[in-house]
Amino acid sequence: MAEGIHPREFGHLLFPGIGKHAVGHGKVGLDALRKLFASGGVGWLGPRKFRRTKGNFISRASGSDELAALALQNSVDTFQQSYKEPDTEVAKREWSSFMATIDPATTQVNGAAAGGHCGSSAGPKQTTAGKLAAPEADCLNPAGCWFCDFFAMIESFDFVWAALSQLHLERLKDSLFATRNPADASLSGSTSERIQSRIKQFETRNAEVKSWIEEAQVRIFEEYFHPRWEFLIRMIVLGKGADASN
Repeated sequence: MAEGIHPREFGHLLFPGIGKHAVGHGKVGLDALRKLFASGGVGWLGPRKFRRTKGNFISRASGSDELAALALQNSVDTFQQSYKEPDTEVAKREWSSFMATIDPATTQVNGAAAGGHCGSSAGPKQTTAGKLAAPEADCLNPAGCWFCDFFAMIESFDFVWAALSQLHLERLKDSLFATRNPADASLSGSTSERIQSRIKQFETRNAEVKSWIEEAQVRIFEEYFHPRWEFLIRMIVLGKGADASN
């Protein structure tokens, strides 16, 4: 069986470099050994794969690329460039941590998920204004804030910019859901109409608020969105692009 694995004169030895009859020269032919394993239905784990597996196991178990590089006798840069492989568990943790920093439900301002001021400590109260098919007032869902009687808008440019960015997001969702899920499109449409209506009322408050709205509208036109909503907007735009290409 070992024919072709080593120079012909040592063909009877599977591992000619091991044992009391070890050969002092020559190299094992790994290609032939790989074929031998395949013919016997045995999985092949070559030296390079074994080395990579070992390094990644140490890195994931210890959380230290430095320790993995030390075990492989490499520099950290070499390990990261040549051996390190993506880890779905690490990716999920990093994704969750990132979303926690931008999710409006976890980065509330004054208790309001939509970024305004919440005047209640006892929970939301559904407004009677607007369409019947509208999101329920909700302290966690940013869309729900706009349908709550306790939600108050704040006189600041940052709030106006965030509100108009959310309006742009809801309009993108309108067009996305129109073909995918008409029921969701109806709710999203109600939200965009509600935000637009509140912005128009807010615009009449004073000249400064009006100037903020005009400046924010220019930013939205230039695709310069509020950080609170930019990631979600970009993701929906990417989703629409994928739909168009299919």
